Amino acid sequence: MFNSCVQKFFKDLNSIGQFTASLKWQRSLRCEICLNHEHFISHGFIYKQYSSERKEAVGKRIVCSNRYGHQGCGHTYQLTIADKLPHRRYFGVVLVRFISLLLSGHSVCCAYSQATKQSQTRHAWRWLKKLNDNLMHYRGYLKVPIVGKIALEQAPDFTYHRCLLTTLNALTSKEGDGSCAAFQISQQIAFI
Repeated sequence: MFNSCVQKFFKDLNSIGQFTASLKWQRSLRCEICLNHEHFISHGFIYKQYSSERKEAVGKRIVCSNRYGHQGCGHTYQLTIADKLPHRRYFGVVLVRFISLLLSGHSVCCAYSQATKQSQTRHAWRWLKKLNDNLMHYRGYLKVPIVGKIALEQAPDFTYHRCLLTTLNALTSKEGDGSCAAFQISQQIAFI
């Protein structure tokens, strides 16, 4: 499927386990950094820490090994379950809930606080900026021609950019609550 690069998003932890178990036989898999193959080694799980007692495995790491006779570069890749947003606290379902609230007319802060159950809303603007930054990728996934992109800050009254909202509406209508996961599996890039 993704011959020259490492697949980063998978349906579930079992799919990641099957992929890492077959690393030794993956001849077409090449490191994106050094272009070597046959040097990938499974390197442990990635956990989402809920509390000091509770954690959940949400992915695995593989390394292009440069130790013990391997000729790799040492670069580590994270293989993640697709409904998890990499380097984010929340799962994709929470982001889709945020988008749905925006589409139904809620303010950015209100949508964020309702979706995340948090009173601090400063990350809402970061989410919105990331969504706007990835607009081109969403439209490419939907196979919609891109007519232009205006920065959200330039939009009058900070009313959302029409192109972003219509694209997010089409994306959530197509995939529903699994929009983030479907996008990440198909495109092999992070949703935000």
